Amino acid sequence: MHSHVRARARRQVVMSELDRIAQMWKNISPEDIVDKNRYIDKLRLVEDFWKLKDGIETPLTSREDLIIFRKKRIEARPGVYCIYDSKESEVLYVGESKDLRTRIKDQLIGNTDRENGLLKFARLFFGFWKAQKPPIAENKYNKFSIEEKRKHIEIYLETIFNSKNRLRLLFMEDHVEATVLEKVLIKFFFVSKRQCRYNYLVERAIKKCDGNSGSE
Repeated sequence: MHSHVRARARRQVVMSELDRIAQMWKNISPEDIVDKNRYIDKLRLVEDFWKLKDGIETPLTSREDLIIFRKKRIEARPGVYCIYDSKESEVLYVGESKDLRTRIKDQLIGNTDRENGLLKFARLFFGFWKAQKPPIAENKYNKFSIEEKRKHIEIYLETIFNSKNRLRLLFMEDHVEATVLEKVLIKFFFVSKRQCRYNYLVERAIKKCDGNSGSE
């Protein structure tokens, strides 16, 4: 009897979490993000991302789980990816790539440095440390001892991989459209929502987006 009660309680918790995740994306209309002056149909791109027309999503429970998920589900295709906090409904990072399979490895799983055996990551890692207080720039990190670097890597992994963070990926056929969608999402979430705090040089990305708005 008690086991049935506990099982029902666990199901309720899971359903509550799924409802909260679904609500996060329902609370914002794609029309709120795009403008009407476009050559590439930005509205369609955002709607595809909202509905995951050709995409997948997974909780970032652990690095080991993501390694398995990447091997089974993440294809070597162009697209856009988003890391977000499902509990706080906060977008932490938006990126794009010609090859999402490789990019997710570079950003979240890491590659082993042959010189010191430590994991090394791409831009998201330094965007994460730039957002901390006090911020740590890439050139400062590179001067750290091996032990200091190891500690910072552990903190990064412990923060990114937790029960509330999720990874959302949209596969796309056209890398140019992926680039446009990335800029549109970054501009909306950073300017309107004050989110995307782990995006590195986000102001430069927004200026680039504004500068190219007539040619998109």
